[in-house]
Amino acid sequence: MTQQTFNRTRPQSPLISKARGVSALSKRPNLYYKQAPSNRRFTRPAFTLIETVISLVILSSLMGSAFGLLTLVQRSNERATSNRMFRQQVRAFAKMFRKDANARDSELIFEDTGELRVLTKTKKITYQIVDGSKIARIQTTIGQQMTQRERFDFGEDIDLQISQGPAETIAHWRITDRRFPQQSITVVAGWKDGDL
Repeated sequence: MTQQTFNRTRPQSPLISKARGVSALSKRPNLYYKQAPSNRRFTRPAFTLIETVISLVILSSLMGSAFGLLTLVQRSNERATSNRMFRQQVRAFAKMFRKDANARDSELIFEDTGELRVLTKTKKITYQIVDGSKIARIQTTIGQQMTQRERFDFGEDIDLQISQGPAETIAHWRITDRRFPQQSITVVAGWKDGDL
């Protein structure tokens, strides 16, 4: 009885199945090879050459636009920084020159060499244009022979001119940027006899 039970549970051999007309190998699924349908070729998912070229063109144009925008931002930042430095130099010069020229005991003397001297009872101050775009201020204290030098640098594209006002005690400094000649800055300082 145990022998019969064992025979029932044991799988049948391929030869026995073949004898019955059904092959046991044909029932197993083929895990390694798939047969493509006869009317279509077997294709793998991939990019074509045209798709690759179009993707590269789009990517390069985006990178070029980003680089151009970055360059534009850097130039704008440099221009704003140089403009800010120029304005700070003009303010510092105007403040210093007005302080010297507006003193009650000051006397303005215009030299033929383009220099301007401010004479007071205790000091002699000379303003002179250097290299067309810088102003040097040399202060000498009378009696103590102390000399103090300062320089105001407005940049390479700046033209400086000095002229005498209608009264001999007024000076006009004209600071002009060559890139924007219509936007010149004028610094006026001095005092008139009627102001005393």
